[in-house]
Amino acid sequence: MGGAHSPTGLSLCLCAPAVLWSRGCRLNLTPTLGRRLLAQILLQVRAEVVLALDAAQQAKTIGSPLEADVELTVPKGTPLADVVAELTAEELAEIFIVSRSTVVLVDGGPTATSDAPTTRSAALAMSDGSSVALGVRVGVAGGEKCGRCWRIEPHLTRVDPAAPGAEAGLVCGRCNFGAPT
Repeated sequence: MGGAHSPTGLSLCLCAPAVLWSRGCRLNLTPTLGRRLLAQILLQVRAEVVLALDAAQQAKTIGSPLEADVELTVPKGTPLADVVAELTAEELAEIFIVSRSTVVLVDGGPTATSDAPTTRSAALAMSDGSSVALGVRVGVAGGEKCGRCWRIEPHLTRVDPAAPGAEAGLVCGRCNFGAPT
């Protein structure tokens, strides 16, 4: 185990810190948690998301992770809730390498819903020796595929055929930033 595509492999080690650091280490502002602890918690969450995505692919719910809409269920008042509160849905989607991500804060532990396409529950180890419950639901992201980044987005824009990279056709707002339409 530990290959490039496993939860403990190279792709996992590089993904979360790259997103955090590209955001100017904004997460250092968290008074109760240090940057290293934040990264450790996010890597644990990412590992569970990767396992849920793998299960969803095996169940043929999704074809690739970029087709996924990931929902995290996190107990309120926990270090895990503090960490995910520091990040936007877009940042979490980048860390998980999926099209969409949401967080649901609940009282108590997460519960799996019977209508969820693929769910996973796990207990994440915290630095103080305690554990925090995490629920991961993987569904299909609604929308169309961006011609550049391949993320599934609800709203795409047609790129001007004369613009550089216009072969992509329809692109999301992130890929179309500043480009003529």
